[in-house]
Amino acid sequence: MRETEIQILQKDYEENKQAYYIYALSLVGHSASAEDVIHAVYVNVIKREFLPECLKHYLLRSIRNGAMDVHRKAQKERSLFDLTSDRITAAERELYEHIDFHLNNLDEKNREVLILKIYEDMTFSQIAEITGETINTICSRYRRSLAKLRDIIK
Repeated sequence: MRETEIQILQKDYEENKQAYYIYALSLVGHSASAEDVIHAVYVNVIKREFLPECLKHYLLRSIRNGAMDVHRKAQKERSLFDLTSDRITAAERELYEHIDFHLNNLDEKNREVLILKIYEDMTFSQIAEITGETINTICSRYRRSLAKLRDIIK
């Protein structure tokens, strides 16, 4: 990136940093994550060879995409088990962490079906109604998820 482009980027940041921060904060819900998203966006822009044609629109779209990544990551990091409980043994904690790790590595839609079916004891019909998918799609996702977990365990 040329010096003139870096100056343009700096000027844009100074003029719009509050607006970008408010936008990011509205999407992620907490200050530190909003700042992290904005920082990552600017780092990525600096790595580009040239500035995008419409810088402000590009930055806003990148902030939105970064916020979506934050939400996806938070979703994946949630545990199904209370791993802080004193009632579980070290072996149980290790097993639960192992299960959580592999569940969190499933595709989001497949993981949702598996959790609703096993942990919420829902029928395929109920899951289809909640997700707006067909029963056949739900059944396929369930079978694929179980098969993938079985392959991992073997």
